[in-house]
Amino acid sequence: MAIMDKARARGAFKRPDIGGFIPKGMEDTVQRISAAGQKIMYSPDMREELMAEIQSEEAIPLKLAKAVVGLMLTLDQQAKGGGIPEEALFPAGLELLGEACDVLTQAGQQVTQEEYNEAARGMFVLMGQKLGIDQDQMMGAAEQAMGGADPAAQGDQAPADPENDPDDSQPGHEQGEAPIEEQA
Repeated sequence: MAIMDKARARGAFKRPDIGGFIPKGMEDTVQRISAAGQKIMYSPDMREELMAEIQSEEAIPLKLAKAVVGLMLTLDQQAKGGGIPEEALFPAGLELLGEACDVLTQAGQQVTQEEYNEAARGMFVLMGQKLGIDQDQMMGAAEQAMGGADPAAQGDQAPADPENDPDDSQPGHEQGEAPIEEQA
């Protein structure tokens, strides 16, 4: 059985070091947001909702992106002083996305690095939509963030397969459109 576990783990998600995404001076804020998000995720009051998310039939990247964005919006509404600082949204979201991947993995749903990367892109786009930020601006910021510090590379994993990345040469994807929206 150990051989089977190793075979399944080859393409498995490995939580990246998100340090490259955290702007200077925001480390403490991102850590507090992540801790608050985990407190909500694991609270007894959320047990049923967490189980429903785990058992959802949605594709793993969509399931992860929607769950983390919902959690981030809850945290933003609960934040004192006008919400979560914009600079902290994406890195805190990545940290909570890693936690959500761990939850799915512990529940027996293997998450691959490619699924994590797709969920991260989808989370970024969905968060922008929910906050009323223009999609072109969000995708430009996502490309800049991903280009500056690739979470897959920091996790010693190969980046997502470029053939699966959205671009204008693939049918069904417009420039800057995330594949996560196709599944919605």
